[in-house]
Amino acid sequence: MEAPDKNKFVDIKTRQELANRLKCDTKALEYAVLKAPPANCKKKDCPYPSIERNQGLCVCCGLYWFPSKRTTRRGKELVSRGHLLLGPEFLSSKLHACDCNNEICVGVGYTADMFAFPCDATTRSQWYAAMGNHLLPVTKQQIDRKPRNFKLAHWHFHPCHLERNGNGRRAFRKEVTYKDEENKVWKTPNHPPPNCLPGRFKDYIEAEKEPQPQDRWLFEQTLPVWIKSMRRCEQIDRRAKQPEGNKRAKINVSPMEHRAVAAVHEKAELEARVTTLL
Repeated sequence: MEAPDKNKFVDIKTRQELANRLKCDTKALEYAVLKAPPANCKKKDCPYPSIERNQGLCVCCGLYWFPSKRTTRRGKELVSRGHLLLGPEFLSSKLHACDCNNEICVGVGYTADMFAFPCDATTRSQWYAAMGNHLLPVTKQQIDRKPRNFKLAHWHFHPCHLERNGNGRRAFRKEVTYKDEENKVWKTPNHPPPNCLPGRFKDYIEAEKEPQPQDRWLFEQTLPVWIKSMRRCEQIDRRAKQPEGNKRAKINVSPMEHRAVAAVHEKAELEARVTTLL
């Protein structure tokens, strides 16, 4: 994936302008988080701070900070789990991946609420029937050998068949039989059928996060908080590059921001002095 051209952030006014400048989807903006403690972008002469999950680079020098689905220059398709960008809460940190092969499920990402396949062969066969072709034959063979080692994400189950336990996690409602939306009765005691399409969950999350019509303008004008750090870095960078004799306007910079950005220029000055001595 090619990094966007190095541009200034000072003239950015909307989220769409920022996404266009970075060459990413607007939904990817909430995935960018500045590293703590602050660190400079590892690319030489870059004034911006690095961000999490981006190989030590800033938002301009690398686009690894959000999951994506892309094709390499050699024509190979690379798919990252969570590429539908439903939110950072579906990233992989301490969460689990679903063992089905549904494309939308892969696009949603990871979750902490997982349900293992039942040990009972009859109940398990009902689960296979409910999932249709969303399980590969080879996967079914592996599940039959060790069913408790394979799990499905909670969005495969209808919300009415789930409840929250004392820890706030999703759990099955204990029933002898379950009835789906088509009034079909499933005789799978204490194990509701996984016949809810992941696409429904995706649509629900997207609708939940979509701003109301009266709030869309304000949402579009609200930029991520980290853009303030980017603009401050540009101010420090411009000031550092000005001739010593020039008068410069005073810029209020926090010690943390100053250390994170000025380190690049101090290193460059030191290298220049060493080169001169040599």
